[in-house]
Amino acid sequence: MNKFTYILFVFLCLISCAQPNNKKQVLKDRAVISLKKNVTGKTTFYDFFKKFASDSCFQRKHILFPLKIIYEGYDYEETDSILHISKSDWIYTKFNDSIIDGQKIMLKVDTMTHTVILKGYDSGIYMKYLFKTDKRSWILFQIDDYSN
Repeated sequence: MNKFTYILFVFLCLISCAQPNNKKQVLKDRAVISLKKNVTGKTTFYDFFKKFASDSCFQRKHILFPLKIIYEGYDYEETDSILHISKSDWIYTKFNDSIIDGQKIMLKVDTMTHTVILKGYDSGIYMKYLFKTDKRSWILFQIDDYSN
């Protein structure tokens, strides 16, 4: 009886020490992408962007088409140029890479303003990806391109 009590005690300790799993895991190309939820049960912007950056289907579903792209003072003009990209013209952007189109880049994810800044090292690339929330998640609605 003593052995049984000891095993029961160890089992109860292990159960009570277990952390609650507040993650939803999605298997994609043999890599586990984790969507963490905060205490209110919502996915954080940072975790949303990790999935947006690495999953082409998820990325396409979370863009408001036609996507507005503003070229700030493009070609050294005084006025901004505005372009709208349709869903069929969108090309998946792999934000996880440190080199895009042969240029070394840096990403800054601002969770307060829900923006992502893509900046090139010594290349003149400077782009802001602007997100807003809809009822369930975030959606990319505009890109501001300050590149020269």
